[in-house]
Amino acid sequence: MRKIRFAGWSLVVIGTLAWAAFSIADPSSAPPEQSTHLDRLPLVQLFARSSFPDFLAKAAETGLRSDEVDPGTLYPDTGSHTAIEAGKARDAERPLATFSLLSDIHVQKSDIESQKMFVKALQDHYSIKPDADMLILNGDLTNGLQEDFDTLRTLLDQNRHAPVQATMGNHEYYRMWLHGDHYDYRSLGAAWSSMQAVDQFTRFFSYDKPYHETSVRGIPFLFMSGEAYRDVDETIGEDAYLSEEQLDWLDERLAAHQAAGRLQTVADGESSETGAEAGTTKTSPLLPALVFLHQPLPGTLPGSTIERSVVQHERLRAILDKYPFAVLFSGHTHWDLATTEQVWQGAFAAVGSASVRLVYGTDNQPLDPVKSESLVVVVYPSRIVVQGLDHGDGSRIGEKKIISLDNPKKQSRVAGDSPR
Repeated sequence: MRKIRFAGWSLVVIGTLAWAAFSIADPSSAPPEQSTHLDRLPLVQLFARSSFPDFLAKAAETGLRSDEVDPGTLYPDTGSHTAIEAGKARDAERPLATFSLLSDIHVQKSDIESQKMFVKALQDHYSIKPDADMLILNGDLTNGLQEDFDTLRTLLDQNRHAPVQATMGNHEYYRMWLHGDHYDYRSLGAAWSSMQAVDQFTRFFSYDKPYHETSVRGIPFLFMSGEAYRDVDETIGEDAYLSEEQLDWLDERLAAHQAAGRLQTVADGESSETGAEAGTTKTSPLLPALVFLHQPLPGTLPGSTIERSVVQHERLRAILDKYPFAVLFSGHTHWDLATTEQVWQGAFAAVGSASVRLVYGTDNQPLDPVKSESLVVVVYPSRIVVQGLDHGDGSRIGEKKIISLDNPKKQSRVAGDSPR
């Protein structure tokens, strides 16, 4: 009995001393958060910020992991100015959206390797973020045949992934090169057309048009596609042909986002967090607008000046130049994320996503050994975090790239086509 009592009192004393040590600890001295959940805090910091009984009760209620917790569930609004401001800061740092970005998957029924690579990419992304908001396939999904689209459908049905959105690439028109049972890239066949290719793509994804919009927590996702190929105009080549209707649509959607987000009216009799008088307007931070097009805008990313890439590139650039909150995501070049700088910031921002099927070097030739790459993108209120993935071993490619939306870098020079 004495041994039991002694052991019990020892535990109480040890627990009390430990709690006292934690209580006087400076939370700011704790190691920075290393988890991909940037809105969470190490458990030791919670001991330093909460009473022991409250901590135990709340830990039991929320089912805490041993290494991290959600601060939003443990720090209720106590009414103190410090607690309120800390809560606002944590809310501002929570991700608004997370999505996987895959381009140039080039799935074909006749190409088993393309299927294996696409499946591996799907598995990698799902293992990293099973609750991602979106899986975006940014062009060159197939080689244009119906059997390729059928194969893509089967692979998507057989593997877990986030909800899919997609754009058309130049390879979605490649059924035009089919002559009988083989491809001949010296001349277009007469059995297929741009109109049929667009119809095939839109029916597959149940889109009304080859361009469309969706949103996630106030962030617009604007998906653009080239609308015609060489049968309409030989000079189009492999570039994206964007109609005036599509370009006007993009301009209008970006302008609407700007108008909706920039000014908010302070209702009469209410106080403004920024100190504005009731009934006046105040500036509100703009969330980014994300634009997706298979081909890059020339003069932005490395590899983007090898071709014209976009027939109406001057008009597209003039539109994007007006909206510093816009970010253009593209594929097409296949250029390696590990050896070239595929994030660019000027009047707007641009991001390249290499290729899942075949990655190219700076000589614009496929790498040997073959590589497979894609991106994970996390959107915060004031920044976008871009992380490359190598699907050969599932590893991350280099350091995360940060696109700042508060203080975008202004670059007067055009990005060259040389490795960083």
